[in-house]
Amino acid sequence: MSIERELEGLARRLSPQGMTARAVMVAPVSASAGASTIAAGLARAAVAQGVKPVWLYDLDFKNNPQSDAFRLNGQAYSGALSGRRFWRTVPDNAGRVALRRVEDQPIYVSRFERAPGQVRSLTFLDNAEYWNRARHSAGLTVVDASYQSAAIPMIAPNMDGVILVADARSDGRAATEEAADRLRAQGAQVWGVVVNRARTAAPA
Repeated sequence: MSIERELEGLARRLSPQGMTARAVMVAPVSASAGASTIAAGLARAAVAQGVKPVWLYDLDFKNNPQSDAFRLNGQAYSGALSGRRFWRTVPDNAGRVALRRVEDQPIYVSRFERAPGQVRSLTFLDNAEYWNRARHSAGLTVVDASYQSAAIPMIAPNMDGVILVADARSDGRAATEEAADRLRAQGAQVWGVVVNRARTAAPA
């Protein structure tokens, strides 16, 4: 069974209720948990449930694995919504977040673009208004957070909820509960856990 089929029920629950769209973060318990795979699968599953468009933000600004995994068209849309950002560079405006559409689906995937050596430093910002605008621009916003990313404490509290991804082979209950407690202490709402690579399907 495909990941998209596994995530159908979760995608259905995240469908907009009336005029309200959601923003959700997918965060790993460990580096090997596979949160990026789950985030991409959730975006595809949401489209299959009729949610569109879906914005998929990749917080790994260095490697941008999501944009490399999808086949995207060439046109780029600015990720700075009405001039607002959830990141800051030194020097200012040294890089940008660009959103490009997946060729065959209404999914827009982010990529942090900058010239080599152009960005001396980058920090993430607590900007609730940015994510409020994202909710008004998409049917669902999925934020893919890399393991121990500095973006998590800044952005997770601005999400409607966080879905943890645990690796069934290595992430035990204690590690998963510790990750959930850390997120709650940062002001985030933890909605549940997806157990990845389990031998049998388990509910989130």
